[in-house]
Amino acid sequence: MERSPAALVSGCLLLSLGMLNHGTHAQNSPQDFLIPHNAARAEVGVDPISWDDAVAAYAQGYANQRIGDCNLEHSGGR
Repeated sequence: MERSPAALVSGCLLLSLGMLNHGTHAQNSPQDFLIPHNAARAEVGVDPISWDDAVAAYAQGYANQRIGDCNLEHSGGR
């Protein structure tokens, strides 16, 4: 059974699109976390939260400090 070049191209295109879509399911942006979290908060009557870049940078810096031993210790705040 011989396949036409158009069918081969179409098949490759569909396969490529499927592979491109595979990587889009990761949660990477703050909104990917905030939207469902705030929806859950709204269901129980709690005000929404918002992303704070300064707090995120502080948390990342603290996590980087704990990378060597993974000890759970309070940071002591700013």
